Amino acid sequence: MKINFYQPIVICNYQGFASQAWNIEKYSPDGWAMKTGNFYGKVIEPTPDYSKIALAFGGYGERTSTPEALEPALRRGLEAVEREMLRS
Repeated sequence: MKINFYQPIVICNYQGFASQAWNIEKYSPDGWAMKTGNFYGKVIEPTPDYSKIALAFGGYGERTSTPEALEPALRRGLEAVEREMLRS
């Protein structure tokens, strides 16, 4: 069964998981990671192109790398959602 549900999703990628550091600071303040500053799993390299996930599901995805590119990309994404809604 196909459900015609269209939802814009924006992923802000900061190239890491801050929660990795927060939890270590909270639960293991005297541990190896705090002593060395090496928080395993905090940094994600190479950075995945998350826009490809949308494309894999038949949606619209776009990757931006500057603040100036964000608004035009959001507009294009909303236009893609609108086009899909009109087609169904």
